[in-house]
Amino acid sequence: MIDDIYAAPEYEFLGAKEDDKYSTFTFNDKEIISMISAFISLSISKAQDDIVKLQELNAKLEKSNENLERKIEERIIENQNKSAIIFHQSKMASIG
Repeated sequence: MIDDIYAAPEYEFLGAKEDDKYSTFTFNDKEIISMISAFISLSISKAQDDIVKLQELNAKLEKSNENLERKIEERIIENQNKSAIIFHQSKMASIG
């Protein structure tokens, strides 16, 4: 059934215009165009997959950055507390 559709005269137009005349593509021309179309389709599909992977990696990176920032803040607070204790001990030692 499908082959009958492509055998219709409307599909025979598939060709190129040269000197105001249309020349139809040969079987080899159609095969080359089909291969190029398949290659382009695969390339687009791979690019879409790459975009999804990059989005996932970016989400993981953002989460890791948030965790790192949280840990840094915790360490800063710990160090400030330790510094305050050391300062207080030093002050008490100087007093006496």
